[in-house]
Amino acid sequence: RAVALAEQGHWEAAHDVFKGAMGTIASLPIELQRQALLKAVRAAVEVKYFAGAGKVLDEFNMVGLPPELEPAIAVLQGRIAEGLDIPTDALRFYQTAAESTDREAAAQGRGDETEVEGQQWLARLYTEENRYRDAFRVMRAAITTHPNARATRLIQDGAAATFESLFIGGRSDALPPVEALGLFYDYRELTPIGRRGDEMIRRLA
Repeated sequence: RAVALAEQGHWEAAHDVFKGAMGTIASLPIELQRQALLKAVRAAVEVKYFAGAGKVLDEFNMVGLPPELEPAIAVLQGRIAEGLDIPTDALRFYQTAAESTDREAAAQGRGDETEVEGQQWLARLYTEENRYRDAFRVMRAAITTHPNARATRLIQDGAAATFESLFIGGRSDALPPVEALGLFYDYRELTPIGRRGDEMIRRLA
């Protein structure tokens, strides 16, 4: 029941059921234990119970972590680190997930959008650290690998807002002019249409 609730995105209900089912998980075959633990960690993260999520994550030390689950676990570790306000660790874990070499197999093994969600958080952290080119690079990678995912649309929306704040809001004033110009031309597909786009180009000039 807990896994089914998690699959449907009912995270609070899933988390409540998982809390009473941890003993039952240990009696399952190893592969089912891993899948259930993965969902249990995700449910705890979604309800922002980060300390508890970390404890459940420790269970993988007992059941083992196969390579196909490593990207999903890295994303969860990143979310836990972010929730505990450890941005350096969060960025490291998100980067591991986003740069996974076996993306298709990992995504199929998870059955959800964990990878592109990792790219979403990675893009946000890059933006917060003013690493705009890295953030836009993540956007393009998400479009290439998961063009129809909801998280990809959110990454695009975030990138467009960042691009506008750079070249209309004045944040690009802090960049060397040549770097600002290069950033604009490399990602000019983010230029808004209409008057705001015209204003952006005038400001850039």
